Amino acid sequence: LQPGESWTKSISTVGIKGSNSLSLEVARMKPLNLSTRLAELRNYPHGCLEQTISRAFPLLYLPELVERNPEEIQQDEELVKQVIQQIRSYQTASGAFAYWQGQTSTHAYATVYALHFLMEAAAHGYAIPESLKTSALADVRRTAANWKLPAQPALQASERYTQAYRLYVLALAGQADVGAMNRLKTIDLALPDRWMLALAYAQVGRPDVASNLLKETHEVKLSAQDYTGTFGSSLRDEAIHLQLLCQLRQGEEAMPIAQEIAARLSSDEWMSTHEIAFALQSMAHYYTTYPVGGEDMQFSYECLDENAQISTSKNTWQATWCDDSQPFPTQLSLKNEGRTTLFVHAVQTGEVAQEE
Repeated sequence: LQPGESWTKSISTVGIKGSNSLSLEVARMKPLNLSTRLAELRNYPHGCLEQTISRAFPLLYLPELVERNPEEIQQDEELVKQVIQQIRSYQTASGAFAYWQGQTSTHAYATVYALHFLMEAAAHGYAIPESLKTSALADVRRTAANWKLPAQPALQASERYTQAYRLYVLALAGQADVGAMNRLKTIDLALPDRWMLALAYAQVGRPDVASNLLKETHEVKLSAQDYTGTFGSSLRDEAIHLQLLCQLRQGEEAMPIAQEIAARLSSDEWMSTHEIAFALQSMAHYYTTYPVGGEDMQFSYECLDENAQISTSKNTWQATWCDDSQPFPTQLSLKNEGRTTLFVHAVQTGEVAQEE
């Protein structure tokens, strides 16, 4: 919507009574489809360690992405606290984490992912049990120091990336193993490995080394099978790439990647829980590093007998209506009252009646 323009949409019931909801997202850039993507994470039916963490990880960054009401903020905070407590049940005696609750065998990548979440949650003000964090850090630090590239070619891709991820998370924790970082840098690395290792160097104050890793042209090629051990994908890799460019303040190179990630999030494309978590993290880093300048977003809306004037300095505003007790159809109307272009995204959901 250009300044002064209005937009009206007819809203009809799409599901059985009591199941309908309507989400509205207004943004300065292409909307991220937050309501849909976060619902996919929150409602995912399985409970492995990766999916448990992915439900909460993006919630840490929502204050940087979107303006929400106090009730939504409290709900998200409670979910993060719940996941922090759940993680304890995946931890083994070694300090590493199992992939499923009750298992004694550990999962190398999921262990680093869990520690990454715990460190970021602590940085955002959440209380982390000291024994949980300390034992996990000790395991990751020990594993990173003793790591060697396995002889089996089938394991090398996931092991390289996992080691680079370990070194980045250790750097985030203030326990960087620069010797292990230097050793990993000497072997042939794929692009995702280099980007993650470059993040570790940037974190310890060596943007020069990080920039050199970013510029290198020689790389190991990856196949789809190589991604299996790290839940990886091209989208996850581009999210890491975007975080690195933000860390190195390379805004011109970061912008098209941010636009592509935003476009994929706002599409109907299926994404794994891991992809959604990393994509939203990277967009939060981008918006924090390069906030959209200019005047506040200003608009008015009317829906279901509710109307309001909104003025916010955030890049995104989002609201969800779940009460369909009022008769449908109705109309959703919005007018751009400010001087900046607005992007509007509306999503309806509902459960289809089962045929007897």
